[in-house]
Amino acid sequence: MSLAELSIKRPTFVVVIFTVLALLGAISYNSLRYELMPNIDFPIFITVTVYPGANPSEVENSVTKILEETLSGVPGAVNIRGISRENVSIIITELKAGADMEAAVNEGTRLANSARMRLPDDAYDPSVIKINFNAMPILNYAVRADNISATDLHDLLTYRILPEFASVPGVGEVSTMASSQREVQVNVDPAKLMSQNLSLLQVVNTVVTNNLNFPAGNIRTDSLTSTIRLSAKYENIEDIANTVIKRNADGSLLKVGDVAEVVDATKDVTGFYRLDGQPAVGIYISKQDDANTVEVSRLTKEKVKMLEERYKEQGLKFGLAMDGSVIIQNAANAVIFDLSLAVIFVTILMLLFLHSFRNSVIVMIAVPLSIITTFIGLAVMDFTLNIITLLALCLMIGNLVDDAIVVLENIYRHMEMGKSPMQASVDGIKEIGLSVISLTLTLLVVFLPVAIAPGMLRPVFQAFALTMSVSLLISLLVAF
Repeated sequence: MSLAELSIKRPTFVVVIFTVLALLGAISYNSLRYELMPNIDFPIFITVTVYPGANPSEVENSVTKILEETLSGVPGAVNIRGISRENVSIIITELKAGADMEAAVNEGTRLANSARMRLPDDAYDPSVIKINFNAMPILNYAVRADNISATDLHDLLTYRILPEFASVPGVGEVSTMASSQREVQVNVDPAKLMSQNLSLLQVVNTVVTNNLNFPAGNIRTDSLTSTIRLSAKYENIEDIANTVIKRNADGSLLKVGDVAEVVDATKDVTGFYRLDGQPAVGIYISKQDDANTVEVSRLTKEKVKMLEERYKEQGLKFGLAMDGSVIIQNAANAVIFDLSLAVIFVTILMLLFLHSFRNSVIVMIAVPLSIITTFIGLAVMDFTLNIITLLALCLMIGNLVDDAIVVLENIYRHMEMGKSPMQASVDGIKEIGLSVISLTLTLLVVFLPVAIAPGMLRPVFQAFALTMSVSLLISLLVAF
């Protein structure tokens, strides 16, 4: 018994099967994550090493060449390129196609750390960075507070606001830009240093060694043990200015304030933000790899409203500069809009050409059912709802209708010959069943090879081709 005959003679069985498929499709849709693009693992990782105060030539000889030689042992590495800039060395390691990215990054981290002893003492530890397209910020806010200073706003963001954002489910990393951080500057006068026969290093060591906080032992009694801590941290800029550097020959004390000006200032700001024409601070929010972009964006916006209400006295205001979930939601809405238009126009055409409202209703059910069932395949293949998969669904809406219309039209032709609806259905599908299958297989032959195309953009082509293929097979099933 063919699938079409089974559908005719056991209609309840078919209704149950497609009801279950529709239910599973709805569940799968709710479990799918929204993303801008498919998860693309670029076969590249970057090793960054900061060497303060070094010129490009010194960075090249002392850091870059050593790390290039060391990272050549990474499995799968095909090209290693070093870039030496003032104060920083950048090594770009390119892997061959199909290489295990995680294993290569872990091995690169191990090799970079093993080469640390060969690097200059003043150089920082090498940092290995994996390029991840989905790690880019999904939200960008501009923040200002009318009732507190810029440095107080920095402290508020660092110690209160950023931890609140980090606690939002799905949020991965939160960072700021153009924040005015407090900085105590000791501006030394070179002329005064020379007159006192001092070096800059002596002043630096004096300030550092007098700003201490360390344990000094324990006091024990019969019933109690207490820890003693020596706390000699500076509490204000006057303490720094009054720190003694040395005792002069005449018995007077030479203090830091005698050779330098101590100023309570702010660090130089590298970026610039404005909100409503006023200076502001930028906040960038990235999501975790397995988080839903749209859901994270929604929860973060709710957190922003709560924070604005909580810190109303400080005049805290957030301005949304960039929202990565908008383009994804627009793409999803476009698919729903295209689906609605397809159903409406197909219904009108079926009424005009077949003069049958019943056949129009059948097509109205077949198109959404094919789309909903396709979500099961997306969930099984661990795809996300992104621009590529949604584009594939948009393009396939026309093809989803083709199989159902061709089958219905041929059945209608057999009914015009005087056959009963059941006999017309059996004869109609037998007559063109092979043609419909051939049409679908022709499209599959085009799309399936694209799914296995090698290269860096394979995840993009794979998501597009497999989404098209699954929807084609589902439409064939629904038509039969």
